[in-house]
Amino acid sequence: MFKEMSFVHPEAKIGANVEIGPFVYIDKDVEIGDGTVVMSHATILSGARIGKNVTIFPNAVISAVPQDLKFRGEVTTAVVGDNTTVRECVTINRGTASKGTTIVGSNCLLMAYSHIAHDCKLGDNIIIGNASQIAGEVVIDDYAILSGSVLVHQFSHIGAHAFFNTSIVKKGFEKQAFSYTLKNFREHAVNNYGQVDDAPYGGGAGMLLRPEPIFDAYKALNIPENGKKVLFFSPKGKKIDHKYILDLTKYENIVLICGHYEGVDQRVLDSLVDEEVSLGDFVLSGGEIPAMALMDAIIRQLDGVIKKDSLQEESFTESLLEYRQYTRPAVYRGMMVPEVLTSGNHKEIEKFKLMDSIRETLKCRPDLFDNPECYRKISERYQGKESIESLINKIKRELNDVSDNKNGTNTY
Repeated sequence: MFKEMSFVHPEAKIGANVEIGPFVYIDKDVEIGDGTVVMSHATILSGARIGKNVTIFPNAVISAVPQDLKFRGEVTTAVVGDNTTVRECVTINRGTASKGTTIVGSNCLLMAYSHIAHDCKLGDNIIIGNASQIAGEVVIDDYAILSGSVLVHQFSHIGAHAFFNTSIVKKGFEKQAFSYTLKNFREHAVNNYGQVDDAPYGGGAGMLLRPEPIFDAYKALNIPENGKKVLFFSPKGKKIDHKYILDLTKYENIVLICGHYEGVDQRVLDSLVDEEVSLGDFVLSGGEIPAMALMDAIIRQLDGVIKKDSLQEESFTESLLEYRQYTRPAVYRGMMVPEVLTSGNHKEIEKFKLMDSIRETLKCRPDLFDNPECYRKISERYQGKESIESLINKIKRELNDVSDNKNGTNTY
């Protein structure tokens, strides 16, 4: 179906049931698969090879001329796989003689104002966040997720499941300490345009995520009810702390619903969500970054991922912050490592670590002492003669006397 005032070159190959909005420009050497939707003011230039059931939002430009000085007008292509969503003002440049084509795989989401440069190769099920800029000849493997405003340098390679393929998280996955499923609720959009949001009843700024795609995506996960916890990230939510992370490790299945725009229809929260949670008193564009932070915090606490003695000395494990740490050289720019740490006297070193943990907690997070558990943990380790209250007051006085102690020379 072609709208009036759109231009479609007579030699362009347009599949069945393709919807083309007003003021769309489609060039000569273009192929568009069945069921694709091209919204108003989109521009599709020569060399575009667009798959089936793709949704292209207003002002997107596909198969644009490469912004590369080596390009000399050679015939190249830009490929977009099936079921991919290309949001507003996304630009995808076609290839150069270097690779000959730019490829975006199937079931991808390219969010508004993102840019895919010449000769890039993006796999399937990839999400590129708002305003992210992917330079030329970048390779991004399946299931990678890039958050908003990410800049990826030319010739970079981002591996599959990028978040799950690095550092401690990768180690935990390889040890089979956990498994995961990524579910894009845009797969359950309410129409062929890939719509998952709508204007709120009663008015207000922004758009809300509709309930149907989220309910349908959740149902498709087919998760047993026993041992399950469903979380939604929200500024209204409970602040996540170390104790909460430890509690979450007891669940067999944790479902993290990541909102976007202005939030989600309240019926999702009332019917599906067990608890709303938050990283802190600030606002992010979506729930993806908090989800990654929460997963990292949980995974490192699972059995076998990190040695238990390493976990025991981390901040918050004993309801205190971690003590200050030093490595070689012993003296750097006149700043010395506390002598006790180089003494080899393990009893004194352990005493220093406890006292310094108390000091750092009083200095940086005195609110942690509002929890009686903090005093109990200190009493388990403290072997001095004076009372814990007297010890803490002594350290408080020392902190008041020293307004800025940067060289770490305090000893106890």
